[in-house]
Amino acid sequence: MRNFKAVLRILLVLTALALPYVAEAAYGPYDGGLPGEALSFAAGARSMGMGRAFTAVADDATSAYWNPAGLARLPRYAATGLFATLGDKAGGSFSFLGFAAPVSDSFGAAFGLVNLQSANYAGKTADNVATGETFGVAQRGFYGAAAYKVLDDLAVGLTIKGAQEQVAGKSGVGFGLDAGAQYEPLLHLRLGLSILGIVPPQPTVGRATDDFPPSARLGVAYALLEHKLMLAADVDLTRSRGVKARAGAEFRPLPFVAVRAGINESELTLGLGGTYAVGPGDGSLDYAMALNEVGDPIGIVHRLSLSFAFGRSRGKPELYAWIGQALFSPHAVIKRNRAIFDVHAYDPAGFRSWKISIFMRDQRGVKEVHEQNGAGAPPSRVEWNGKTDDGQVVSEGIYYFTVEAVNQDGNAAVTEDQAFRVFPKPPEVKID
Repeated sequence: MRNFKAVLRILLVLTALALPYVAEAAYGPYDGGLPGEALSFAAGARSMGMGRAFTAVADDATSAYWNPAGLARLPRYAATGLFATLGDKAGGSFSFLGFAAPVSDSFGAAFGLVNLQSANYAGKTADNVATGETFGVAQRGFYGAAAYKVLDDLAVGLTIKGAQEQVAGKSGVGFGLDAGAQYEPLLHLRLGLSILGIVPPQPTVGRATDDFPPSARLGVAYALLEHKLMLAADVDLTRSRGVKARAGAEFRPLPFVAVRAGINESELTLGLGGTYAVGPGDGSLDYAMALNEVGDPIGIVHRLSLSFAFGRSRGKPELYAWIGQALFSPHAVIKRNRAIFDVHAYDPAGFRSWKISIFMRDQRGVKEVHEQNGAGAPPSRVEWNGKTDDGQVVSEGIYYFTVEAVNQDGNAAVTEDQAFRVFPKPPEVKID
């Protein structure tokens, strides 16, 4: 079963990396100026640096913008502000401000504002004749979102949003509804789905009503090298705009430094990020640069965002254990003379302590036969010789193994019970 899961992981990662090359019409036309662009432009220099491939990654104050389900996994209170220039050609800017809070271990909420402005639009008559004048276009959005963790590996979320459009002094407002989900079928692998425009905003500007096209984003993210490397890919299916693919990566050579790169339908992106301690929390400064296609009306775009996470973390450690050798005898001479357990533990804040317990169950309840504990992170491999803490060989039977770990924020995680069998005496072999 473990081999099957390993093969499945590899296939899913290869599929994610291939998405930008197999998605038809991946390099579609530039979407700037189309209805709803402010609500899909991007939020946060971290996501921008990863080529906007963030549907499955979303786990910070920008989650409501990308996938509201990510709010259910938010460990601390978080705020993010961003400002981006749109290049000399467009003569505009984009800004974002968002705040998110983990209401409980399974529930999160957020609200935010976005603003996209461009000033250099050429005026034309009804017959498409240039008037020689220019006018400005502004798109603004505001939203409230909530998410709930239905299962340990499944979260769902909803976003209620409003959109305002202003063109040449005329404006209109509309309201809409989005939904999202995140699912972790395997260790280090996360899938994301975000559906925008279940109820599309339809602001009326003058006599015209803008149609915000509904869209669906499918995403996959996979963590490697003990979470130092994150690979991500998205496919965006938007009505009347075709299929578009995005891919990105984030590498953390040090816990407080991040290097990012990405590609999407119209730009190549590069990014840098740094994390630092600020009073009762942690701040991060992120920068991203986008190199747009030749002929793109935006040109080169620079993005800068500032984030702050604070409060006691609700995030539990990532902790798993499995049996390396489930059948053994303490009396065996060479092979199978000890039980072997593998442990996976990860927490960005680090670990405070750990405890390993081996016990058995009978009609009288639970009886612990062996315990190990220590400070810091739990060991990646544990071996047990089949003896109790006072040196006695245990009796034959079914035993259980668990690991408990506590992170620096005081949050604990416990693995599921792992069953194994002990044979104190090897079977006798008679030869006639």
